[in-house]
Amino acid sequence: MCVFVRRMFVVSLLLLMSACQLSLSQQELSEQVLDVKVFDGGIQVKNYQAEIGTPLHNQVTSLILAKSKNWSPNFVTYSPGVVIYGDGFNINFLGEQAIYNGATGQLTRKINPADYMFLISM
Repeated sequence: MCVFVRRMFVVSLLLLMSACQLSLSQQELSEQVLDVKVFDGGIQVKNYQAEIGTPLHNQVTSLILAKSKNWSPNFVTYSPGVVIYGDGFNINFLGEQAIYNGATGQLTRKINPADYMFLISM
């Protein structure tokens, strides 16, 4: 019994440490307004919405879908940077990190800040 539990723990740990993919689909994202908030030093400096069908909404959706792979579980608390809020999830872009919080828990991945800079210039 003890060997079985140990093996299950190792398998679970390996699955947890493997790269994850976001479960957000094109259809799911296209059917919701996305809120965008920009923070500077923890203080909110911008707040706007990416309305369904607008060029901005298409850009935000493309950004999320293009970065849907290579996420890893993470349990660190992060201050907000540029945050996209959707139904049941948010993605915080902070420097070279993207932090997803949603149904699968908290996941992080590396990102080039140039990929999300358009959200700050709005």
